[in-house]
Amino acid sequence: MKLMPGQMIVVAARPAMGKSAFALGVATANARTGALTLVHSLEMGRAEVSNRILSARARVAFHHIRDGAEGLAQDDWDRLDR
Repeated sequence: MKLMPGQMIVVAARPAMGKSAFALGVATANARTGALTLVHSLEMGRAEVSNRILSARARVAFHHIRDGAEGLAQDDWDRLDR
């Protein structure tokens, strides 16, 4: 998805359709190009946004991270460490 300067993109869909995952994926890809990127969420705080990005980059299920240490298997920890 090519982002243009000054563009505002609104992502809308029914609940649990992957809007947050999509939007954070686009934002992460944009930021990795060195472009300034802003993520604004009315539903998630800074920690949750960070954890969702970490989950996607490490390929660890978000609910494992959300549940804390007891929800993470050793291979989850290994992927997060890398």
